[in-house]
Amino acid sequence: MSTLAPAQPSESPTSELVTFDFRSPGKMAREQVRSLEVAHETFARRWGSVLTNTLRALVHLELVGVQQLTFEDYVRSMPNPVVLGVVDLPPLPGGALLEINVPMGLTMVDRMLGGLGRPVGVRRPTELEATLLTEILEHGAEAIGETFRPFVEVEAGLSSVEFNPHLVQTISPSEMVLVLVYSVAIAHGGRSDGLATICYPFSLLQPAAERLGRAGWEHRPIVNLDGDASAAETMRAHLADIDVEVSVTLRPSSITAAELASIQPGDVIRLEHRVDEPVIGRLGGTEIFTARAGRHGRRRAVQILEWRQP
Repeated sequence: MSTLAPAQPSESPTSELVTFDFRSPGKMAREQVRSLEVAHETFARRWGSVLTNTLRALVHLELVGVQQLTFEDYVRSMPNPVVLGVVDLPPLPGGALLEINVPMGLTMVDRMLGGLGRPVGVRRPTELEATLLTEILEHGAEAIGETFRPFVEVEAGLSSVEFNPHLVQTISPSEMVLVLVYSVAIAHGGRSDGLATICYPFSLLQPAAERLGRAGWEHRPIVNLDGDASAAETMRAHLADIDVEVSVTLRPSSITAAELASIQPGDVIRLEHRVDEPVIGRLGGTEIFTARAGRHGRRRAVQILEWRQP
């Protein structure tokens, strides 16, 4: 282990020394990596929610791994072609990379064009497919920006899209990068699975490294109740995009164990719920409203009659 001071003639002898480990140049501290993992729950939730609306199918992202390696090794691990977006995050220096594999990207495009999202082989996307893939990556870039804004005010934007990873010149081959690997699952009758990665060069994360190590996202309050309006607004913006499951139930009905054992396909079970009786809306196990059951066009629907106090 050795210590080095920045070689700048203008600095005084009392400048703070920087610790440098020659055996592991560029490794991020464990607590910093953990803080990034926690923060990127926002990314997975936001991008997954947008993709769900765009593809008209449930999309779930889950973090499956974090790696620290050189950019050259990261590029070598990717197939060619690949869908790779360069994301600028000013005022942070340089750019990040958002990558999805081609089969998953083309499956998303098929859904956007009204198809069933059938699996496809590895091939270079057409010009039309490239336009739609750019839209998908733009949503991902916005989700990355939302991840950073609670502690660094950034303006995230997609600057370019490449399909050959060797053409990306924004990061030096020898620079250390942090790579977050996500599984992407699309449920649309069947199921499609793929991978997505986010690559951050250490030079981009360095301006925020001190804050990450000192507090970390998991220890930072989201809202200051003493009057921080911007923090409260940030919390409201995040809460508005959280998916919640609401169910509607009828009055419970009872049958004997003998009747249950003798049920066959085609049998009719008489319910104790009257036709004109309101149904109960629940969030989790909590009753939140009463409603009248009916139809809206060709879909079954409920009309809310009254909110209930939890």
